[in-house]
Amino acid sequence: MVSPELAADEVRLLPVFHHAFQQVLEVLPPRDRTLLRLHYIDGLPLEVIGNLYRVNKGTVSRWLAAIRGRLQVDVLAHLQMASGVSPEETRSLLRALQSRIEVSLQGLREFDVP
Repeated sequence: MVSPELAADEVRLLPVFHHAFQQVLEVLPPRDRTLLRLHYIDGLPLEVIGNLYRVNKGTVSRWLAAIRGRLQVDVLAHLQMASGVSPEETRSLLRALQSRIEVSLQGLREFDVP
């Protein structure tokens, strides 16, 4: 259950989160942006992406996991700088925001992926 204070912070910081997420996406290497687009926007299975890159689906899965990890770290850093709250509070907010807007990238379409 989310505290009222955390819920209020979520509402206040959602636009900040969107901006941070967009900034992080914009500086990703082209291959990483392409992988995200192919898998999360175009819906291509890992095996098909692997065929495009001439690697197996396990490699594609590891690439995507690494990209998601970098996104999380970088968004956390941007969110912390923009919000001015402590690292632990920022992590709590990010966890709450993740569940709301599916930072697992299922909601990637709402962002303009370059």
